[in-house]
Amino acid sequence: MLELFHKGGPIMWPLLILSVVALTVVLERILFIARERARRSAADVDEMLTQVERGDLDTAANTGISSRDFVARALAYALTHRERSFSEAMLRAAKLGAEAFQPRPDDPHGANEELRVFIRGGIVMLRLTVDGSGRPTAVSIAKSSGYPRLDRAATGAGRRCRVRDAAPGSHLDAPVRFNLRD
Repeated sequence: MLELFHKGGPIMWPLLILSVVALTVVLERILFIARERARRSAADVDEMLTQVERGDLDTAANTGISSRDFVARALAYALTHRERSFSEAMLRAAKLGAEAFQPRPDDPHGANEELRVFIRGGIVMLRLTVDGSGRPTAVSIAKSSGYPRLDRAATGAGRRCRVRDAAPGSHLDAPVRFNLRD
């Protein structure tokens, strides 16, 4: 191996340096993902979604506030700021949660891209049928997020929503979107 390196001449040094840098980046990303998975608490999120399905929003919010899981904390923020739309509350919670993913001097790249990928993937398209007062009479999933519990939580939120200026029996598709804005 060293013989090939010497035969390659001076072009081999930049290749060696770039290879070391690439390997370092890959290892750092693997360690970051492992660290974030260790911090995740699917049990907290499942418990919150179960409480939301039962209509116990305050208990669900308290569960999320005390959790180390950034998804549970984002959901808790949305539940404690119900005066805003659910999607707006989730956007604000994602921005607040992103502080944990800001680059540090020893981590210049940060994990913002990892957070964007997670949040971009959380879209549930609901199909609503509403009455004349804007209350849903039927709520179904037009397009799943791929996460059954998230789909059920979005359906529950759809049942509690109100649509302005709705004609009786009108149908509409409404996205429940988790989206981080720069």
